[in-house]
Amino acid sequence: TRLHFVGNIQSKKTEKIFQLCDVIHSIDREKIVQKLKSCEHEYKMSKEYFIQINTGNEPQKSGVFLDKSESFIDKCITEYNLKVTGLMCIPPQNANPEEHFLKLRDVGKNFKLPYLSMGMSDDFKIAIKCGATHVRVGTKIFGARS
Repeated sequence: TRLHFVGNIQSKKTEKIFQLCDVIHSIDREKIVQKLKSCEHEYKMSKEYFIQINTGNEPQKSGVFLDKSESFIDKCITEYNLKVTGLMCIPPQNANPEEHFLKLRDVGKNFKLPYLSMGMSDDFKIAIKCGATHVRVGTKIFGARS
């Protein structure tokens, strides 16, 4: 079993996430990258990472804006030597998700990344059609949040 962390990463909880999880999704800022690299040195182990891309450039959402994504990914790989294996996104609520999934797929191809985490309960079929390797279907399994 490999435990994946999916969700917003608070800097004060970064070390605990590192200790408990094998794959960490939603990397979206350099402060977190620095903390994760520090954890790799301290614990003498590396993890796998997914970079969260804000494909809709929505200011209220987490994720690296699309126009900054390639330089951020490159920095994570070359400067910090992180094992970036995938990308993830959450499309804007009232947008065609396919557009955003295809954008993410294109960025992933530029870096030859094997994994794409995209699609949730309402749009996972479209995401799979666009190349998703990981989907998040909590609502389909557990029901809507109250």
